[in-house]
Amino acid sequence: MKKFKRLVAIISLVMLTATVFMPLANAAEYPSIAHFTSNAYIENNFLVVDVNLNENEESILTSQIQVGYDDTLLAFDHYEQGDFDLGISQVADENGKATVSQSTTEPIDKDGLFLKFYFTFSETGIYGKTVDFNLRVMHITVESDVVVAATAEGCSFIFKVGDGIIAHFTSSAYIENDMLVAELSIEQILGDFKSCKILLYYDNLLLAFDHYEQSTVFEGRSALFCDQMYGTIEVSQAMTNDSVPVSKCGSFLKFYFNYDESTAIGSFVNFDFSITEITNSLGSKAHAKVDDTSYTFEANYGENTAFSSEAYVEGDFVVVQISLDQLSNADIYLITHCVVTLNYDAELLTFDHYEEMGAFMGNSSYEEGTDGSLSVIQQREELTQNLTGRFLKFYFKYNKEEIIGETLEFGLTAYEVVSAINVFAETSGCELVINDMGDLNGDKLVNTGDAVCLLRYVTGGEMLSDAQLLVADVNRDGTINTGDATNILMILVE
Repeated sequence: MKKFKRLVAIISLVMLTATVFMPLANAAEYPSIAHFTSNAYIENNFLVVDVNLNENEESILTSQIQVGYDDTLLAFDHYEQGDFDLGISQVADENGKATVSQSTTEPIDKDGLFLKFYFTFSETGIYGKTVDFNLRVMHITVESDVVVAATAEGCSFIFKVGDGIIAHFTSSAYIENDMLVAELSIEQILGDFKSCKILLYYDNLLLAFDHYEQSTVFEGRSALFCDQMYGTIEVSQAMTNDSVPVSKCGSFLKFYFNYDESTAIGSFVNFDFSITEITNSLGSKAHAKVDDTSYTFEANYGENTAFSSEAYVEGDFVVVQISLDQLSNADIYLITHCVVTLNYDAELLTFDHYEEMGAFMGNSSYEEGTDGSLSVIQQREELTQNLTGRFLKFYFKYNKEEIIGETLEFGLTAYEVVSAINVFAETSGCELVINDMGDLNGDKLVNTGDAVCLLRYVTGGEMLSDAQLLVADVNRDGTINTGDATNILMILVE
């Protein structure tokens, strides 16, 4: 009996082994019906791998195309169909393998471009390196769902100088000796170049081009063309007989501009560069990457207009007072227009009205946002002496029961501040802490000190602020009297 059981176990093991390994044996025996090849090239800053179908002998319905690549140098971006309608397709990218699976009802029965794989790459350190692409074709079926096979041939690509980006230029803008300078520098260079053309676009309404200078790594001669009417500058660089190709990093060109401070302050200017017609020392065409730059004419905040705010309870209102604390060169630059915006908690407060104060001059209008914001627009037609001091007051209605114990925060901004020049405005928001009911002295506790304070008020020995009166009616009977002090003491006893 034991021998019989052992025989049955051996037979079962043999059958299981055959079941597992039979598909592998059969897979090797599937007939090959086509040959897939691949080639790689640069296209629009992508490294592209074409997968081509050759020697096709059947009508392909489904397939799985996998391209293996070096994911330390490349990143898969997307794929595109070639000459055929592949039907339903999807892609997976994992561990340096980009795999496209497809299934169509229109059999593919001829040769042609099957798929295009697009890869991105970093210019840094890529040139001179070789990348290999391993091509696999799997799970091919033809009509009647017959499983077949195909051979596949991978490819390689060498990043040569001239195949793509040869240099990376950066730019910066700054003030130097009362002139605005736009400086172009070489951040990285992968080889060398002997000629190029630099185009610079600038704001000709704010800036006037003065001159340019060749910098430390510039080699050869240069020629300038400037069109002030359209705000364009063109500098062409080329080698002379005694110069060497450009091959180092560093400052390349400096462009100098004049400007009128009275109109420039507060403005933002862009410098847009492009670099074309680059050739290396071997005469091959190449490309360059360039980063644009910008500059904001900012005045010194210490000499600019400044607004501050404070909040307090005044009767039935929470009031936020805006003050104009400082003017930018007040004896010369007088505010003619500005927008003051106050942000508040619309769930606890309801805007009621605002008032112009002593330092506010001119006409005003306001806009109320739906998200708890108010903007008051000041507009003046004439320049007259501005005053510092109280500028605006905002009044808000509140529900007493809702704001007890809350901290009300107010954000303040002032922008579009226009005077003889555009100036900046420093602003500071504020907050108002509403004490808990019975906490008259604001020490975050309700104790005998609050009861004593309340009794002094009732007997005429002490005045309470509106914020204190807000939390003094402890028993909520509408009057403030000894009963409220008694309530505080009863709370302590409990």
